[in-house]
Amino acid sequence: MTSPPYLQSQEYIRQAKMDLFWLGHSQDEIRRLSRLELPYREVPPTDINSETFHRVRSTLHEDRIRQVFDAYFHGIVTALERFQENITDYLLLFVGRSSVRGQPVPIDRVLAEHFTGEGWSHEVTLIDTIVARRMFSYRTNPATMRSDSRTSTENLVVLRRRA
Repeated sequence: MTSPPYLQSQEYIRQAKMDLFWLGHSQDEIRRLSRLELPYREVPPTDINSETFHRVRSTLHEDRIRQVFDAYFHGIVTALERFQENITDYLLLFVGRSSVRGQPVPIDRVLAEHFTGEGWSHEVTLIDTIVARRMFSYRTNPATMRSDSRTSTENLVVLRRRA
């Protein structure tokens, strides 16, 4: 069971910066760590066996956004493929439906499609509404000046290894 990052919805190092400073880490080290975070680091490309991935990607017209999208999925799929080699029964993934430039990205569907092609069967996706874990609420996203579309649900993707 794992919960990969939700595209750009949560920047873990950014959230932990103050704690890292208090623990004695230098500004240079924190910057270095920030550059390692998905989806901002460069990762080697891998095949993504998902029609949804390719359909959403084809609608992204900004090069930088497409690079972030690719780095996220290539990094997540590569890591999960390594994990799945040692799993015999079930792979459980908690993921949210993030968006890029206001367009929803069904991370759960991309991962379910990909791993179905890797020897897993998609048993079910359970959906849970996020009620209490929002730090900020904006009508308009200050970075994009678009209507805010925060991640409102978390989905549990249940995959079972085929015999």
